[in-house]
Amino acid sequence: MLRLRHVALLGAFPLATAAFAAGGGGGGGFEGGGSSPEQMAMAHFERGEKQRKAGIEALVQAQAAADESAREEALELATGKFKRARRAYKDAIRADRKSHYAWNGLGFCQRMLGEYDAALSSYDRALKLEPGFPQAVEYRGEAYLQLGKLEGIFA
Repeated sequence: MLRLRHVALLGAFPLATAAFAAGGGGGGGFEGGGSSPEQMAMAHFERGEKQRKAGIEALVQAQAAADESAREEALELATGKFKRARRAYKDAIRADRKSHYAWNGLGFCQRMLGEYDAALSSYDRALKLEPGFPQAVEYRGEAYLQLGKLEGIFA
């Protein structure tokens, strides 16, 4: 039987895979480099991106699983990958608080883990730093849809 935390993963899955297939996901690229803090932020961000993509791949495996045991195993893997990605994005933010890419990636992982309020805060921070940032706008809307708060989509 699916555990409660997996409901968030499966509920977000169709939206996540569409974004992943379109090249969306947590970031859309990171503009950094140069000085040491930016390099550190970039390294953490790239680690987060790698884990986020692995989490999405695990969700694909879960959906294709032939039995409940295999599905549960893939969902556990996805949960672990999204938790590691969340940690890496937080590390990137500690290194560069102005990275809208890292805030967006953090929100993506929080949403996949069912942490909707935290995800909305992260998306709001990304949008404060980069108004109109397309992925943050999209994922923020998806979080509101998952919460059943349609009025929030247009706020």
